[in-house]
Amino acid sequence: MGLREFVPYEFEELTIDNVKEACIQHFGSVLEERMEVMECDVLAGEQGPSCTSMDQMTHPTKVIHVRFIEASRAAERLSQQRKDIK
Repeated sequence: MGLREFVPYEFEELTIDNVKEACIQHFGSVLEERMEVMECDVLAGEQGPSCTSMDQMTHPTKVIHVRFIEASRAAERLSQQRKDIK
């Protein structure tokens, strides 16, 4: 488990994309040189799995877990999720 930090959230609607954008805006200056190869991943809990919609999160208004992963790993994860759906 990594650091816990409050991220300013200035969007009206609570969506996965908005959560990712808020995290990118907040952590972008810290991870500036690595952001091109990183992707923000929203998790259902501390250990995952990755979420693709807010419906998959148990209590999205309490705590939202995110992580930054390398873009190549994100592509592999997405590919695996698509295979699992079929």
